[in-house]
Amino acid sequence: MTWAFREDVNPLGMRLRPVLGSDISHWDVPDMTEPVAEAFELVERGLLGPREFRELTLVNPVRLHAGVNPRFFEGTCCEQAAAEVLATEPA
Repeated sequence: MTWAFREDVNPLGMRLRPVLGSDISHWDVPDMTEPVAEAFELVERGLLGPREFRELTLVNPVRLHAGVNPRFFEGTCCEQAAAEVLATEPA
């Protein structure tokens, strides 16, 4: 996944837009914070920077879901963060 952000190795200097996929809602994950904490190990190990982690866990999912429906996150705990992404990040 770290290769998705590597403009220096991806064709045409592309920066791909991966999203965090996890088993957060599976029955065998008693603590929903654990998958995100484990994903943050990519930053702790120096494989991703904070900017890339934010893209992986917030910006790219907002682009994916709210790109077609800007109201997708209305009424959720993510509403304000998603609105800020939509207002500041290029599509």
